[in-house]
Amino acid sequence: MKKNIYAIMLYSVIGFALAFSAFLLIADNVSPFTTQATLYKSVVNIAPEVSGNITHVDVINGQHVSANQPLFSIDAKPYQIAVEQAKAELQQAKEANAGTWQQLAAAEQVVLQKKTLWKNAQNKLVRYQTLSRKGLTTRQELDDAISAADVAKSAISAAQADVLKIKATLSGKKNTAAVELAQAKLARAEWDLSNTTVVAKTAGTVSNLQLDAGTYVNKGTPILFLVNENNSWLSADFNEKGIAHLQPDNHVLISFDSQPGRVFEGEIENQDR
Repeated sequence: MKKNIYAIMLYSVIGFALAFSAFLLIADNVSPFTTQATLYKSVVNIAPEVSGNITHVDVINGQHVSANQPLFSIDAKPYQIAVEQAKAELQQAKEANAGTWQQLAAAEQVVLQKKTLWKNAQNKLVRYQTLSRKGLTTRQELDDAISAADVAKSAISAAQADVLKIKATLSGKKNTAAVELAQAKLARAEWDLSNTTVVAKTAGTVSNLQLDAGTYVNKGTPILFLVNENNSWLSADFNEKGIAHLQPDNHVLISFDSQPGRVFEGEIENQDR
């Protein structure tokens, strides 16, 4: 009797092992499954665009936030000062630019005046040449008229050079390089000021927040994470026997050890071999 019990137990174990092996073989080929899987979630690193002391923290760990919702604020005073300074420098550059345009207008007027003087000198020279042919003037007076005409012509070239020099500083633009540089500096200062309030770029759940008012943060250093609970995926490892059933868009069932009894549904997005 005792031997029969042992034989039954032995056959039962062997039968169970064979049945389980057959199940694994069929499952791998017909309905593959695996316990080698990792859950991933979309995570956004939040880092400030400017450095400074934290003045206020608007969220806590585990809080769900919407896109563009304020997360924390950085002391804005230094950046407000930078904006005011940039505005003053821009105004100064504009005034200097206006002065340059006035100089250009004045220099162009001088060119016109020099051309008028040269024309008058040429007319005078023609008269002295006529008088000289008739013997009604001295050679010295004629030479003086020639010299005056040459000087007047040279004065035009000098005045035109001044115009070109001023135009070179304007580079054919309405604003000088100094104005454009000041405008760029102001735009940067205003951009920095706008970034003293750090907002969520996307909706998500706050994680890894370790901030208090007074904490100094550096530009570009991650301060917290936003976890997007609606964008999660599993990476699972299967053997090659059931590869035919692991095609994109195929329906799958998922369960987690942390939530026994619950079954989640999903679809295969892609397959990496």
